[in-house]
Amino acid sequence: MKIKVYINKSEFSAMGFYSNGTITVQKGSTINPAFAPYIKGISFARNSREDKQIVDENWKVQKDHEFPSPSTAAQFVMGQSRDGYDAWKVEDGRSLGQYLEEHGLRERKRRKKG
Repeated sequence: MKIKVYINKSEFSAMGFYSNGTITVQKGSTINPAFAPYIKGISFARNSREDKQIVDENWKVQKDHEFPSPSTAAQFVMGQSRDGYDAWKVEDGRSLGQYLEEHGLRERKRRKKG
């Protein structure tokens, strides 16, 4: 099942599809030029941002590009560490995580008590 997702901010806007735990960011999306150096597991997101066959000098995505998780795709687009299930939205504005939970496609995220 493919689910249309997006991230819209005033500086950038990305469209994509979620399927089986991965996100494909679509050609034509724009990404945040800023990139935080402290992001956990940044290699794939950073390398994708630096590849001129994927992102041009105007921070526009040149071809559809698949990421292994919603969070890695969100890092690529937003340039900062984010929970991809919260950052990506579905057509009606709900988070991807909420949408998946409501449709029984993901267990509800439980917070640790501390």
